[in-house]
Amino acid sequence: MIIGADLTWLFNGIVIFLASYWGLFMLVGGNAISKNNKQAYKFPFGGLPKISILVAVKNEENTIGRLIQSINHLNYPADLIEMVLVLDDSTDNSLAIVNSFAEKDKRLRVVKMEKNYNRKPGALNVGLKYCTGKLVALLDADSVPCENYLMAAAQEYLSGKKAMTGYYKVINVGESWLSKLSTFESLTSRALNYGRYKLGLSVPIAGYNSFVDRELLLDIGGFSNSATEDVDLWLKLIKNRVKSSYLDSFVWIEVPAKVTTFFRQRIRWYGGYLQLVRNHLDLFKKTGMISAMDALLFLLMPLYSILLLVTVSLTPIAIYLWTYGVYRIVLFAGYLFGYFVIIQMTSLGSMIKLKDELKGNIAFLPLIYLYMGFLSLASLMALSAVILRKNIWAFKTDKSGYIDKRNL
Repeated sequence: MIIGADLTWLFNGIVIFLASYWGLFMLVGGNAISKNNKQAYKFPFGGLPKISILVAVKNEENTIGRLIQSINHLNYPADLIEMVLVLDDSTDNSLAIVNSFAEKDKRLRVVKMEKNYNRKPGALNVGLKYCTGKLVALLDADSVPCENYLMAAAQEYLSGKKAMTGYYKVINVGESWLSKLSTFESLTSRALNYGRYKLGLSVPIAGYNSFVDRELLLDIGGFSNSATEDVDLWLKLIKNRVKSSYLDSFVWIEVPAKVTTFFRQRIRWYGGYLQLVRNHLDLFKKTGMISAMDALLFLLMPLYSILLLVTVSLTPIAIYLWTYGVYRIVLFAGYLFGYFVIIQMTSLGSMIKLKDELKGNIAFLPLIYLYMGFLSLASLMALSAVILRKNIWAFKTDKSGYIDKRNL
């Protein structure tokens, strides 16, 4: 029993350390974002680079049309934009929709794959061969870029940045209570990434909104066959001593509005993270200790989430068994206060500084603890899937195409 109690407090110590570690990023990032004045985008001397927008499409009939239409509203010279759409054996109307746009817009190049044994990474690698721009923009089929999406990246690219990751806003906030809660996660993710950048760390590549120099992408071998090919790409960049930067440019994306869809998405994501730990054990040989350790902690976030669930479950029991009287009451009250403060600290950087972006959803903030419970459960399911060697590729996230027009 004493050993069990000791382990409980050890777990709490680990949770406190990691929550403080990531909480620091969010506080720094949230503060930086709140003070960041939007820059005026101008055409630089010497000309802008051509940009290739690369998208893998599989059964995306509900969303692909709005993505293609969005390029007509970008603040960027039309002749310097191309979009490479790789149709990966779709069984819905995706191909017909894409072809109807391609007939009217010569900037669209449609690549149809009959058989693809390497799934999304394989589709992206095929599409990369058709990209002719100096800079490759990575988007998901449900992404809808903001007006200055390309201009912001081009200016950073011309200043010497070779890899960049922007942030996202939720396009379907009003679809369900779950999509409303995802708004909080989008803000914490943005603050976390900006904080990492401000503190000199690399920002993880995100498939919904990232840019990579095309020659660099080819030099490192393109995309690896991973369920989380974007994070895998980030790790390859780190091992090649390339630091991905934060980009102040966003896209709208659709988040899961149903609990079942949410779990399917996170099992694939978190299972992919855990598999990458095994695939990139040479991080410490290829890069510095700080960069390697930070990347490893990022990949182990699912285990942190599970550990959080364990401590929340076991600590009250340990307090009850090993304390008496007033000490039990004081310690239990102190634990509850500390737990809520620690969890809230991981959100302070975005919730306080960026509260204006919540647009009336602040009333849902207390439910963030329920949302974190879902994250912990999804992490546990992902760990089980990896241990049991289940096919996490099969957990595809279906998109409804819902648009909350008040937020778009």
